[in-house]
Amino acid sequence: MIKLTMPFLLGLFLTLTSYKLSLMQAATSGQKGSFHTLLDEQAALTIAFAAAIFAFLMAWPYILLWDFLIDPLMYPYRTLFFISYIAYIVAFAFFALSGSETARALTQIRQAPNLSWTTLGSGLIANR
Repeated sequence: MIKLTMPFLLGLFLTLTSYKLSLMQAATSGQKGSFHTLLDEQAALTIAFAAAIFAFLMAWPYILLWDFLIDPLMYPYRTLFFISYIAYIVAFAFFALSGSETARALTQIRQAPNLSWTTLGSGLIANR
C-alpha cells in the first residue's frame, strides 16, 4: 500500500500543477484556452497510461532476468509471477488515475458556487 501512494501523489501533483497553469493561462488571456479543454479531456487517462508504462519499466528487469534471479525450483510459479506483475501495473495505473481525479475534483470544488439556502432551493426547483 505504501508503494502505491507514490503514483497517487504524483497524479495529484501533476494534475493540480497542470490545472494551475491552465488557470494562469486563462487569467492572462481572459478565457479558457485549448490547454484547459485538453486537460479536461485527456489528463487523467494520460497520467494513468504513463503510470502503467512506468510500473512496467520498473518490473522489466525482474521479468527479463527471471532465469537468473529466481531459483529454478520456482519455475512452475512463473505464470503466477507474471499475473501478479500485471496486477501491480494495473494497480499502479489506477492509483495514478485516482490521484488525478482527486485533483480534478479539488479544482472543481473551488469553481462551485457558494452553498446557501437560496442556491440549494434554486437547484431543487430547476431539477423538477
